[in-house]
Amino acid sequence: MIRTVIIAAAYFIIACAADIALSPRMMFGVIRPSFLLTAAICLSAKATYESAAVIGFFQGLLQSAAIGDKRFAEIAAGIAACMLGTRLCSRDLELTPVTAAGVVGICTVLARIIELFVGLPPNPNNIFGWVPATIGIAIYNGLCAVPMYFVMRKVPLTAARA
Repeated sequence: MIRTVIIAAAYFIIACAADIALSPRMMFGVIRPSFLLTAAICLSAKATYESAAVIGFFQGLLQSAAIGDKRFAEIAAGIAACMLGTRLCSRDLELTPVTAAGVVGICTVLARIIELFVGLPPNPNNIFGWVPATIGIAIYNGLCAVPMYFVMRKVPLTAARA
């Protein structure tokens, strides 16, 4: 149990550092990858529902701390995205790099929709710019999930699902 928590915390620290240092340099226009969200969804793919909620909570907490804001929307979006990732991977779905990319893309869209309705969007007057940015971010996070999937395959978060 302690080993699992330490490994997950190490992944979060690395993802948070990558989110702060690499994300601004990897931007395509307004499309910026979220390494924290991608790492959290990849971690929660092999977790139970309770673990996914905890992973999502800490992802949202770190995400809001990384941007220097106290926003509940990040926490709610992280919890929902990680629980959806667990739900999608709990089916008879064989987890491959392609399915991991698809699951991360779907969960990113859900997280962005929750951030839109719970939190404040960056520019409320430009909703038509938000939609293509969300699709681009989902694709970008899905592409970032492929190498993360190979790294995180050995994470010992596998527990018996209820």
